[in-house]
Amino acid sequence: MGSFDYNSIKYFRKIYRSGIKLSIYKNLSEKAMLEYIYETPEALKNILEKRKDITEQFINEFQTRNINKIQIIGSGTSFHGGYATRGFLEKLLGIPVDAFYPIPFKDSRTVLDEKTMVIGISQGGKSLSTVAGIDYAKSKGCYTVAITANDDGTRLSEHCDMTILLSCGPEHAGPKTKGYQAT
Repeated sequence: MGSFDYNSIKYFRKIYRSGIKLSIYKNLSEKAMLEYIYETPEALKNILEKRKDITEQFINEFQTRNINKIQIIGSGTSFHGGYATRGFLEKLLGIPVDAFYPIPFKDSRTVLDEKTMVIGISQGGKSLSTVAGIDYAKSKGCYTVAITANDDGTRLSEHCDMTILLSCGPEHAGPKTKGYQAT
């Protein structure tokens, strides 16, 4: 972990002192957030070193099932991580990839079938709306994948056909830093 001066975190102090009562900062220590930020490079290095093992089952299922479309669902940072990867996945895989928040996903007119892969992202693995979106996708015959950083048999993992574990370590803060980057 890199060294840094906790007294130099003026941005977070400015938010706190300005009287803005944002719930994401209310019970979050400045030290914890900065530690997660400084842990990110090492977490990404570990993921890159293990990338073949992490993605092997995903690649096999993608090819075996002849997937022709991917839908990514998640909330907050998980949604944004999925949304950020859309273009990369489309170019790499040569198929359409869309990202949705879980509730609009369930209400969309997107055609879902057994050749659709739905990826639910939840760094903590506990997002009820993402689980609901996964359950909806399964009811339409889709193959479902959980992406989570929590390896404790999460609710999301229990509802999906497959789980990809983000090996970035725990992050007990609402706004995800290394979890977003790992996604």
